[in-house]
Amino acid sequence: MSHESKTPLVLCLKCRYELSGFQLGDTCPECGNDINRLVDQTALSSNKAAVVISTGILSLLIFILTIVRFPSRNTMQWMSVAAVIGLIAIIYNVKVRDAIRTGRAPFSCLTPTKFGNVCGIIGFTLSTIMVVMLIVGSILISIFANNVNA
Repeated sequence: MSHESKTPLVLCLKCRYELSGFQLGDTCPECGNDINRLVDQTALSSNKAAVVISTGILSLLIFILTIVRFPSRNTMQWMSVAAVIGLIAIIYNVKVRDAIRTGRAPFSCLTPTKFGNVCGIIGFTLSTIMVVMLIVGSILISIFANNVNA
């Protein structure tokens, strides 16, 4: 059974060289850039994974609540919000997977990110379909209303 290292992955902001063990004020041995701040890339990628999970679930939740609980004149606006939030989950999923692939994020971020991505895809797809249906429905209603009045 393998154990993940608890040492944070700290990279040079210029050349991405691993700086674990270096101090502020040192220079990067790879590119010579001054190390004026140390950023834990693992923590940043874990935060992005949390964004994927929360936005994916939120997108799906907004879609479901809009359909089941709060259908109104604002349905199209809420569906648009759900679609945008789902798209954010999908975009951040790509960033987290890239960080995992390049070693800037722990592999443990993958499973929760997959769940958030699936929720984001479902929320985005269903909300987008609903927005298109509402637009087409509005167009058809106006066409039929004009034909009846004519």
